[in-house]
Parts: sequence; structure tokens; C-alpha cells
Amino acid sequence: MENNKLPYRQVKLGKVIFRLFYKTENINLYYKWHTDDENRVVWCIPIGKWEFQFDNELPFTINFLTKISVTKHKHHRLINNGKYLFCIILEN
Repeated sequence: MENNKLPYRQVKLGKVIFRLFYKTENINLYYKWHTDDENRVVWCIPIGKWEFQFDNELPFTINFLTKISVTKHKHHRLINNGKYLFCIILEN
């Protein structure tokens, strides 16, 4: 896998992003702590086990239609133990 290739594909329509994450060869390289520049609400449909973690909090399992509110500039990450994760992301 190329170093600059992200572990997802996405389509953006206005303030809505449809994103499909998938398993990569080097999970640690791509699923790292990061922040977003906008507030986001995310609805998830996982295939396999996926987790989400905010900084200084324990990770939690992402279930079918889990809703996650992400405040801009708050550190967070995905933990990938699954195969695919489909997300609908609404930017505020």
C-alpha cells in the first residue's frame, strides 16, 4: 500500500460525507489520533468490530447506527478490528 493512500473512499455532497473505511495492511499508520476543523455528527454501520475513542476516554464499540458527535479540534481516533465501516458524516 502506498504511504499517502488513505484507508477510505468518500463522496461529499455539500455538508454530507459518505465514507467507507476498510482494513489496511498497516492499520497503525492510518488510524491515528487526529482532529477535525468542523463539528460533525457521524452515523455508523460497521461490518466486523470497530471502536471509537476520544482523547482521555476509554474506547467504545461502534454498533449498527451508532451516532457519534465530534466537537471540532477534539482529538479522536478509530480502532479497526473489522472489515468495513460505512459512515454518514454531517458537518455543522
